[in-house]
Amino acid sequence: ETLVHSSFKPVPNADYVIPVEIDPGTLTDVYVLKRPYVDYFMEEMGKHYEIVVFTASLAKYADPLLDLLDVNNVIRWRLFRESCYPFQGNYVKDLTSLGRPLERTIILDNSPHSYAFQPQNALPISSFIDDPTDCDLLDAVPVLVELAKAADVAATLVANDGYLPRMPYAERGLPMPQTSTAGHVHLGDTPARSNPARGGDAHGTGVHRTSRGCRGEQAVSRAGPGRDPGALVVQAGAQRGLRDTRGDRPG
Repeated sequence: ETLVHSSFKPVPNADYVIPVEIDPGTLTDVYVLKRPYVDYFMEEMGKHYEIVVFTASLAKYADPLLDLLDVNNVIRWRLFRESCYPFQGNYVKDLTSLGRPLERTIILDNSPHSYAFQPQNALPISSFIDDPTDCDLLDAVPVLVELAKAADVAATLVANDGYLPRMPYAERGLPMPQTSTAGHVHLGDTPARSNPARGGDAHGTGVHRTSRGCRGEQAVSRAGPGRDPGALVVQAGAQRGLRDTRGDRPG
């Protein structure tokens, strides 16, 4: 629940409705709300980082969701539940299995359990449910842009206690970007919508969700305490199933 919130229960103004085969031969709709500013966040992070979405969700749900969410085609890799490490009842995202230098890797995640093996590499964020005034992704943008210049992101994160509390974006004197565009897509109704990396249109109907302005900073839990960061791991550890969604493999 770093980038989106999903529910089996119908929710008002769902951005996406994704049919998932939970039981053989039976499709169940999953209702998805995008976190405010997620499109802007992903676009900006794509300018500074190699983006890996590492999720404990199943690929049969998360893959079609990411096809829709990645409107700017910035997600380089997708890792799903089978790439996580089961540990003490949780799915841990082991950053060492990415094959990237840890001093150049940051994980942004709402669950401390997810980064239990490398807490020093974590930029914590609160869980998103349905608050239209949520600005945590927006607040994280200037921090992550600055971290991209750090010689060692892990040491910098520890030295700054994960940048908590985090200065609100609105107090930085920066121009406010527009909020995310809500696609309102039901995959069962519109099979033509596909991965933009394959030339499809992931914007849906183009209906806009408006924001009522950012609320105050939420309390975020942190478990324990990156040279120019090479990878930004968003809510998502292991190289099994690694798939380059942009077609060009890294050197």
